[in-house]
Amino acid sequence: MSYYEKDKRGPTALTIARLADALDITGDALLGREHPDLVAHNKSEFLVLNSMRDLDRCGQEKVMEYISDMLATGKHAVKK
Repeated sequence: MSYYEKDKRGPTALTIARLADALDITGDALLGREHPDLVAHNKSEFLVLNSMRDLDRCGQEKVMEYISDMLATGKHAVKK
């Protein structure tokens, strides 16, 4: 670690990937290249975001309606 802190050496791509997997974030987020509010925070969010990209606008709207309905019931909402 001290080599990283002193900028004498950087982590390898494999090390970044392993750290990102262990922390359940993306490599870009680990490197500070993504805004934390605009990225998936875990693998489930990542899968949902990527799946949304595969849907047309109508499909995306249906997913958003379903999410809104689930949140409105409060049954599956995160307690804040």
